Amino acid sequence: MQDLDFLEKEVVARVSKKRARHVMGVKEELTYLCQAFELSQKDTNGMLAAALLHDITKEDDMALQLETVRAHGLVPSEDDVKSVYTFHALSGYVLCRDQYKLDSDFALAVLHHSTGGEDLSLFDKLLYVADYIEEGRGYPDCMKMRNFVHQGIDNADNFKERLEILDQAVYNIADNTVKFLVERDMYLHPNTPLMRDYYKPHGKGRL
Repeated sequence: MQDLDFLEKEVVARVSKKRARHVMGVKEELTYLCQAFELSQKDTNGMLAAALLHDITKEDDMALQLETVRAHGLVPSEDDVKSVYTFHALSGYVLCRDQYKLDSDFALAVLHHSTGGEDLSLFDKLLYVADYIEEGRGYPDCMKMRNFVHQGIDNADNFKERLEILDQAVYNIADNTVKFLVERDMYLHPNTPLMRDYYKPHGKGRL
């Protein structure tokens, strides 16, 4: 089990106040989602640790992040390096894995929280969605998605229905992200359109 109080102090000491507010918002949102999906105490602890650490390198400059990743034995791909805005998922992942000793399932959720990928685990999806819909995200698309997720989950009768809501959210968030980056001529990591297309069958219920 992770010492969440210790991790919170680590994060608050390292990131800006604005980033810390976002991190705590993701932790709060994940608390709700973990309860909704009936995660065990151990898994909830791991997910909350991932929430606290998911942006721990977000404000590090790219040179430091590259140094961190390479020092931990990973060779980033060309796509990873070009996707500057999401590279913190990779640098954060190696710290979660090696420095903070998160179990692999939770460290991988940190790895996947920005670009996503195909066939995500439940843990991956929970962090990916929580990062987008936490209460501090005041953007209209984020607020709309938050309402969709909360209303859908609160009204669902069983785990399968809750999972369908989560998969619809993953599709919609990926679709929104692809459109946002393309419209602004920003580099789009290929994992994100792959994720959107993988979860597209769930887009039938898109808002």
